Amino acid sequence: MISSAATRAVSGGKVRDSQSGYRAMKAEVLRKVDAVGDRYEFETDFIIRAARAGFTTVNVPISTIYGSPSYFREFRDAWLVIKVLWRHRAGIFKR
Repeated sequence: MISSAATRAVSGGKVRDSQSGYRAMKAEVLRKVDAVGDRYEFETDFIIRAARAGFTTVNVPISTIYGSPSYFREFRDAWLVIKVLWRHRAGIFKR
């Protein structure tokens, strides 16, 4: 997925899929990472900020089960994710 590859590039993390799966974290991560957003862009922002704060992401494979229709609004939500990636783009050059 393009957004996951872009999230990896910007964050320096190793997240395989930035938009699906479960997230488990220590309470310390929640206290120290102040992500912005209220839809799908929140996940991208959180992943980037957590990685930059020195936290590690571990991938755990899950089965994808499609049931009810997605709440993802293709153009609007994609645009919000792109804006987050653009805002954090300088991180690509800091490694």
